[in-house]
Order: sequence, then structure tokens, then C-alpha cells
Amino acid sequence: IHKSSNVALMVSVRRDHNGPLPVSHQLAGVRLSRLLTSYTAAQTLERLRIHGPDIADNDLRLAKICLKRVMDVETDKVFLSFYISKLDRVIPVRTTNTEEEIENAMRIFDHEMKRSSPLILKASGPRGFLVIRRDEGFMEELPYWCFINIAQEQGVVSLHVWHPSGLQLARRIVSETRDAISQ
Repeated sequence: IHKSSNVALMVSVRRDHNGPLPVSHQLAGVRLSRLLTSYTAAQTLERLRIHGPDIADNDLRLAKICLKRVMDVETDKVFLSFYISKLDRVIPVRTTNTEEEIENAMRIFDHEMKRSSPLILKASGPRGFLVIRRDEGFMEELPYWCFINIAQEQGVVSLHVWHPSGLQLARRIVSETRDAISQ
């Protein structure tokens, strides 16, 4: 695959070094800094994918930091609801009153994810997980990064996905993961 880029560059020279930079210089500097930070984070994520599902905890922490810095990350939230037999209805976790009810609902969620979900969750922090799909078979490297974080008190699962092939595939992974969590 051959890739090429054209770069247009405009240089301005400041003769007086006293005082703040012009706004045009500041904006260009901030944008360039953000692009370079994103590029570096994406390269790090690409390098870390090689470790596959057996990635070390410190590399997982680094991947989560990079995910915050890379530009093409798709995010979403899933609001969890559970059937309460005493009330004979489905209730969002965020509206339950007691800590015991919330903990029970989260245990049920965890059990169902392990039992019937196409997702494998690898812990990455107290309420965070790296998501690996069961149907992708044996992997020597991770095909993409997908992290979920669970805000237990609110009953919210946050999804963050970066795919090396771009935002379109990241959106597809978010959709599939959201569907698996919602079941």
C-alpha cells in the first residue's frame, strides 16, 4: 500500500519577542500539538495490541491513557435496567434506592456477562474492563481496543473503542458491544 501526503506550510516570522503570540500562532500550535499527541498515542496503542489478550496490567493502564489522547475514539453509554420480581417490572439501576439493591443488580450483570455474553472481560482497574470478543477465536494480538467502565451507583456502562482501521469500524464495535451488554 502506497500512501503520500502533501503538506502546505506558511511561515511567519516575529521580530518582537516581547508579548504574547498572535492568536493565529497560538491556534496553530495547539492544533499541531493535539495532532502530534494523538498520533503518538495511536502508535502506542498499535504497538500494545501485539501483546494480545495476555497484556500486562501496566500496559493496560498505558493503553487507557492513550485512549484518552487519540482522536478517533468512539464512545457510548448503556443504562442498565433489571427485572425486579417483587415489583414485577423492569427498573433502571440508577433509580434503585439501596446500596444492597445496586450491588445485587451488578452481581447479576456480572454473572450474565460471564455466562452468556459473547464478550470476555479482562479487569483493568476497580470497575473497568478490556473487552475481548469470544467469537474472534484465538488471537495473538488484539484487533482493536475496547474498554468498558461501570459507574455502579448510576448503573451506567461507558464504552470506549479505538480501531486501527478508523472510526467507522470503531462505531461498529461499539454497536455490537452495546447490543451484547444490553441483552
